[in-house]
Amino acid sequence: NNMDLFIVVISMMDVLTPAPAPGSLDEGGTNPSALRSLRVMRPLRAVTKFPDLRFLVVLLLRCIPMLANVLGLVLFLFFVFGILGVQLFKGLFRGQCYGIDDGTVHAPTPCGGGMSFAHCAKGYECLLLGENPSRGVVHFDGIGGAIMTIYQIMTLEGWYEVMTFVQGVYHPAMFIYFICIIVLGPYFAVQLFLVVIATQHAQTKESLKALEAVSAMGGPVQPALPRSGAQSRAQTGNSNFSRDGGSGSGSSGGGG
Repeated sequence: NNMDLFIVVISMMDVLTPAPAPGSLDEGGTNPSALRSLRVMRPLRAVTKFPDLRFLVVLLLRCIPMLANVLGLVLFLFFVFGILGVQLFKGLFRGQCYGIDDGTVHAPTPCGGGMSFAHCAKGYECLLLGENPSRGVVHFDGIGGAIMTIYQIMTLEGWYEVMTFVQGVYHPAMFIYFICIIVLGPYFAVQLFLVVIATQHAQTKESLKALEAVSAMGGPVQPALPRSGAQSRAQTGNSNFSRDGGSGSGSSGGGG
């Protein structure tokens, strides 16, 4: 077993390499005994002993190329909604009401203008000098922070608080932005992962059943290779020629 050989080699390296002496310069360096942690890979041998577990591993490996396409679609949604969020809500979560005369801070926080709900009282002005909520994590000041905020919205954890922030500082109709994220994210893109896995599960199960049927019949297991049009026509022509030759010889024999 290649895995057992790998683990034995790693164990021999641990035995043959001397440990650094206490107080030496190499004491804080690499410790060979840390290679023993690779022994946790030994339970992976159970994959070859349990058919159902092996089937799941093969299924996941075959799903990787198709899941990569779905992942690309999800990243595209992150990027598009992130750019839109930066263009619309950049810096709005940092708004605070400052007194015009003495510079004191007054509620609400964050504040906004225009058609927003959070207006400053008379004698105060909304300035973008505060901190973003949730310890500065939730914001649309840059594409990185916007993608993290959109990820939080797609997990459906705390998305309502973020939406109320945006409605308060920008416009009440901005709930449309969050509804689009939730519909295209958790309810559409994530379901594509399940569809890909279910489709590949059915195909893998059918192929394994076909291989088991061929093995039960005692024949060699050979995968079906697609043939080109020229090869198919050549084989058809040869079979027709064989039938014609056989029928011709039979007729000549009958005439004799």
